[in-house]
Amino acid sequence: MNDMFGKIIVCGDYEGDLKAIVDVLNSLLWTEIVDGLNSLEWTRSAGERQWTVKQSRVRELGVPGGGANKGREIIVPNGRSNVTLRPIGDIFVLEDGRRCFAKDADESFIEQWEADKDDGARDWDKCTLSELSALISPHLNKGTIEFVAVHASRAYFSHERLLVRSDGSAEYHSSISNGLFDSNSGTNTDSEYYEPESSKGAPSRKHSRSRGSRHNKSFGRKDISIELL
Repeated sequence: MNDMFGKIIVCGDYEGDLKAIVDVLNSLLWTEIVDGLNSLEWTRSAGERQWTVKQSRVRELGVPGGGANKGREIIVPNGRSNVTLRPIGDIFVLEDGRRCFAKDADESFIEQWEADKDDGARDWDKCTLSELSALISPHLNKGTIEFVAVHASRAYFSHERLLVRSDGSAEYHSSISNGLFDSNSGTNTDSEYYEPESSKGAPSRKHSRSRGSRHNKSFGRKDISIELL
């Protein structure tokens, strides 16, 4: 029996073409956790839209009309809640490691991919942070869109955050605990940062990973932490 519980939310001060962002999100395959990280499935059916735009129930404050104003439009998951935040994209990956979304591949790239197929080239691969930024950030006028996912079962807990900003920068943070109710269990954390070329003059932030530590894991900003009991 699958005792996995999941919750995913989208938050932030983002503004932009939300319908375009939703179209991008729905073009990807969002992996569903069935029974911990060792059992992942691509679960999108043909024509299924896993993300949608809706009117927020939270009314805006400080706007003429006060409580009578409708909330702003927001992006929400449409159905499944057990998805991870590193989706699979229709990406041609060549034997030498070069990558290109299928929709953007020119004839020469496709021909090389066809020639490499028997030597390890593939399509449908996990999107890199830079690829996710390239898909989402052009549709953001300002602000940051943040995806937060929490999954838990009797023996497993994970917390993920994916942030994409209008300037093209992006972050991904995860914390994974196996043996949630075992006092000797450890927690693996992983953080990854991406800065576009236009921001390379700013101080660099490097990919970091830690293993085996427990309790109060910070995820890249001081006001968010999670405690594993």
